[in-house]
Amino acid sequence: MEIFEVATVLISVMALGLTVYQAIKIRQHNILTVKPLLRVGWNAGETADGIWIANNGLGPAIITSIKICKNGKKVTIRDLEDRLFEHGIEARMGLAEGETVIDTGETCWIVRTRDQVSSIIQREFWNELEGLTVHLVFKDLYGVSAPQIEWQCPNPIEAYVRPRSES
Repeated sequence: MEIFEVATVLISVMALGLTVYQAIKIRQHNILTVKPLLRVGWNAGETADGIWIANNGLGPAIITSIKICKNGKKVTIRDLEDRLFEHGIEARMGLAEGETVIDTGETCWIVRTRDQVSSIIQREFWNELEGLTVHLVFKDLYGVSAPQIEWQCPNPIEAYVRPRSES
């Protein structure tokens, strides 16, 4: 074999290796460009009180599992709605159990009051939600799972909420 033949084969193998490496890096880059970033939080003392999930990432989040627990026991969204209704609180559930997609920049309510409520009802609402733990598992468009989110609901009434009129 001549040196030119060896050089030709060597260059071809190196070009193939570089092409495969570049394809891997492009895929990694593409995955990062659609990576969701979910946050769980709460609003109180504004137009409505409640717990929300926001996607502040670059791509949609596909929620594969949502589990809500209170005192270590699983609570369904329907159970939570019924418990709030027992206290005279009309609540809206914005997130269905099962697979849900939250687009980039979108905020989805887990639970919220229908409207602005009196301070008495607001206090009961947050007393009922205090200690609620939300477990979220989600993935991106490529099916890459993100670390599980676990968030525990505080009771913001005393520290954060501006008083409302008693109506």
